[in-house]
Amino acid sequence: MSLGKDFKRLKIGVSHPGRKNEVTNWVLGKFKPAETQLLEDLYKKIIAHKDKIFSLEIEKLQNLVN
Repeated sequence: MSLGKDFKRLKIGVSHPGRKNEVTNWVLGKFKPAETQLLEDLYKKIIAHKDKIFSLEIEKLQNLVN
């Protein structure tokens, strides 16, 4: 099912471990405590800026939060 392109989405990704054979464990493994804290901080920023996420142009939003 395709939702089309007329909606905004927010992607949160992970980096690459550097070796192809480690990708599965890297992506599906448990977060380290520092990574969990980073995500919690990110979620707080998302909530704080949710209105802007849906109302601003993406370039303006990126400049605001990065």
